[in-house]
Amino acid sequence: MYIKKIKFPGRHLSNTEYGNYYPAKLLFELELQTLDLDNITILYGNNGSGKTTLLNLISEYLRCDRNSRFFKDYVYFPGANNIEKIGKTRCVFDLVVEKISAEFEVNERGYEITLPVNRQFITSDDIFKSLDHKKEFNQKVLESEWDASRHRDEILEEGHYFRGMQDYERLKDRNKALFSSRIGYIRDKTDKKKLQFSNGETALKYYDNMLSGDGIYLLDEPENCLSPIYQLELRRMILELSKLYNAQFIIATHSPLLLSIDGAKVYNLDSRPIIYDDWYNLDNVRVWYDFFKSYETLFEKPKEFKEFISDEQFNELMLYFQENNFSKAIINKISKDEKLLNKAYYLHSNYKDLEEIDFVYELGL
Repeated sequence: MYIKKIKFPGRHLSNTEYGNYYPAKLLFELELQTLDLDNITILYGNNGSGKTTLLNLISEYLRCDRNSRFFKDYVYFPGANNIEKIGKTRCVFDLVVEKISAEFEVNERGYEITLPVNRQFITSDDIFKSLDHKKEFNQKVLESEWDASRHRDEILEEGHYFRGMQDYERLKDRNKALFSSRIGYIRDKTDKKKLQFSNGETALKYYDNMLSGDGIYLLDEPENCLSPIYQLELRRMILELSKLYNAQFIIATHSPLLLSIDGAKVYNLDSRPIIYDDWYNLDNVRVWYDFFKSYETLFEKPKEFKEFISDEQFNELMLYFQENNFSKAIINKISKDEKLLNKAYYLHSNYKDLEEIDFVYELGL
């Protein structure tokens, strides 16, 4: 771990000339003074809670590398210099960053640890830009292929002539068109298209490339575009880098799969003052829990049960009942209820020697 604490000037901004402007006003409303960090620190909160703003402030303070710029508003303030009174325009975001400080970890000798060169801020915009760049590049390649194909037809139709060295390159090109296939000619004249993947695959590959060893990583809602399976893969990457490469993470997320990372310190930005909390107590996580809880019976249904048993399976089950002298009342009750039939066939298939009394007990009759 590199940074122990990030200290914000929230309480002291209300009396400044820019205290009512973003993001100074937001910090004051958050009542945030200090973020105690861990190897993995997570900022949780509903939309508009300030997660991304905090990451942007920390990123600017640490001077992280980032591929996506963000909008920083400039505000007019009255001011003066030694010559004449003038008005000046200042960026409130930068003014706030100037007042942020940090407490760093110390090494065995008691000296503060130097920040790593690798400091990355990765946002969803980076993923979408990566997708757009590939699409734009491939579109240009496609247009080049059309041009090359038309050029091949034109140069072959013109026929052969050589009037001097000024026609040398054209003659070479015509010979190439003559002695290569259309596809071969086009490939030689154009760039190779870049492989395109789904948004989720692109996002995961992007993280795999960017999360590389020792460093500080700020991730803004990295679950965007990622399916739950890919979120678990990203979760594995984060844990591996944290444990094996001393990487430090600050993550803004709503995802229960990321919020539940072992050992992560989770801050609840919806509370006032901001506190760190257990991930399973957070409102949005409880929403998911309550939702799936309401369908608990569906999830607990044995995988072996099918919606319907076939006619062949039905006849097999009825024959089993008759051979084992099941009562007509029990046979009629089971045969008229599809759920009981499903469960009865499952019991018959997995426990061949069950008698009627055991069947009745297992079926809850």
